[in-house]
Amino acid sequence: GASAALQELASGGVDIVTSSLGEADSMVKAGLVKHMAIMSNEKSAFYPDVPLFKEATGYDWDLQAWNMLVAPKGLDKEAQDKLTA
Repeated sequence: GASAALQELASGGVDIVTSSLGEADSMVKAGLVKHMAIMSNEKSAFYPDVPLFKEATGYDWDLQAWNMLVAPKGLDKEAQDKLTA
């Protein structure tokens, strides 16, 4: 995750970090860091005031994050069925 990088950002150890919007949310709410741009082609319904990367920089660049559910090897069939229903 981005938590260590965000801590470095908040303490001044680095100047910029990429993370998901949600990962940075608690630090944004605490006033420690700021959402600068969304690396997507679409605005976020949850963060409507955060500009798209293209709007903020002029560069037409899109980075999509794909999240995946991961489970331990040998997860029982009942649990698998519930997760994929």
